Amino acid sequence: MAEEAISALVSDVLRSLASIAFQEFRRLQRLEDDVSALKNAYTQIQTVLNDAEVKQREQKDVETWLKSLRSASLEVENILDEVLTEAMLHRLHKERGFIYKELKVRP
Repeated sequence: MAEEAISALVSDVLRSLASIAFQEFRRLQRLEDDVSALKNAYTQIQTVLNDAEVKQREQKDVETWLKSLRSASLEVENILDEVLTEAMLHRLHKERGFIYKELKVRP
């Protein structure tokens, strides 16, 4: 009788752990997809910036647009840095067994 109760309890615990692990996996997968999309956008912005640097010398109206694009590029870079830092801290704390408290990323 006691063995059946222990077996049922162990089954429930394992089912819960599997569910939590799966949810964590899905959350990390979405994060990786988002980071990948941001990296692609950042690469595209850098390509446009490089082209605009050349055109800026010939067309003065490009200069204002270029400043705005540089600002957007820096913001994307900052967000990527924050997200990657948070992911590394989370992974490190998880490996070391520390309690991890998420920092809020700027909106």
